[in-house]
Amino acid sequence: SPKQEVQRAALALVQQLCASKRARAGLVSAGAATPLAAMLLSLGNAHSNTEFLTAVLECLSLLSGAGLTECQHAVRNAGAVPHLIQLMSHGSPKLSQLAADLVASLCPGDMSNAEQLFESGGIVMLAERLLGNDEAQQLQALSALSQLSADVQQAGAIVES
Repeated sequence: SPKQEVQRAALALVQQLCASKRARAGLVSAGAATPLAAMLLSLGNAHSNTEFLTAVLECLSLLSGAGLTECQHAVRNAGAVPHLIQLMSHGSPKLSQLAADLVASLCPGDMSNAEQLFESGGIVMLAERLLGNDEAQQLQALSALSQLSADVQQAGAIVES
């Protein structure tokens, strides 16, 4: 469809710009995280879009390094946390890892994103990563859970999960 073609062209441009640290900062300032988060919702969890979803998550990840708070707001306002959590169990290891990385970085420190994480079963998925064989995934999940547990209410939800 024409909308998908425009999204692909825009994403290709954003990918090129994300190669530069300076351009990433400019993209964050311009609010580029918002349409990227919205792209997640328009694509859903479709397996046929794995390459496109991977590119969107890679760009969001790079942008979150340049402006974490802005990306937290963009993901929250788009309602994309449940979609990121779904993508954590995607069949593509690269895609699921990118989604887990974003969940681990965007949810701690943002109460609304953390609440969506709890409501969508993300805490259980992070806990399951603790049991895996990948040490980097274990450390990332542990870090996210420890940051989330700093809030008393969130700590209780973690224990319940």
